[in-house]
Amino acid sequence: MEPQNDLNHPRQGLGLWQGLFRAMAYGSVIVMLGMTLLTSVDVIARYIFNRPISGAFELTEIGLALVVFLAMPLTTYSKEHVEVDLLSIPSSGTRRILLRLLAVVCVAGIFGFMAWEVWEHTEKLLKRGTVTNSLSIPLYLVAGVVALACAMSAVAAIIGLFKGDTE
Repeated sequence: MEPQNDLNHPRQGLGLWQGLFRAMAYGSVIVMLGMTLLTSVDVIARYIFNRPISGAFELTEIGLALVVFLAMPLTTYSKEHVEVDLLSIPSSGTRRILLRLLAVVCVAGIFGFMAWEVWEHTEKLLKRGTVTNSLSIPLYLVAGVVALACAMSAVAAIIGLFKGDTE
């Protein structure tokens, strides 16, 4: 019996990558939970006690970037992105395989390019010592996580090609 197309049935050699993608997604969930708690406490503190949490807006901005990019590798690997069919794609055959390969090359290339560009920006942020206005959080840390997540998404796209599913 062929294993189902999910993360509970890893192909040989892919278990480590799947674990990394899943760990990053869990990180995304933890950040989202933190954002939810921060926003709730900030609203209560602002409107009941007239004492908003200093830096809550900055933390929410950073958290939103982390939520999106930490979830991206698992989303890419699982092929859960929003798709739009612009072409009539055959259900089987060489043409379908070539179109799927082209899509993977495009997705991996775009994520790879994003990782490269964000990493270069990360280095600039580090050299300049750029920090957030209220809390002085070094922005290179956030940019570095985003660059890593983009690189992992590129890897996820390539690995997803070898998962053996029929979609």
